Amino acid sequence: MTDKEKHLRAEISQALTRRIYSVFKNEIDAGNRVLDQLPEKGCETRRREIVSEINLISGLLNKVRDELWK
Repeated sequence: MTDKEKHLRAEISQALTRRIYSVFKNEIDAGNRVLDQLPEKGCETRRREIVSEINLISGLLNKVRDELWK
């Protein structure tokens, strides 16, 4: 692989990482907004589900980032 190809690949990886991060970050932010609106009493199950989804998305984001930066 030439230096030009390596540079192009790095640019593409960075652009993909930024886009994927943006999408996942929006989902995480939306989940946090829902959590903020839910009462603490009476919604424990839904709160746990949302926290679980946020954690899953965060984990996926980390895996995508790691794969793109190999």
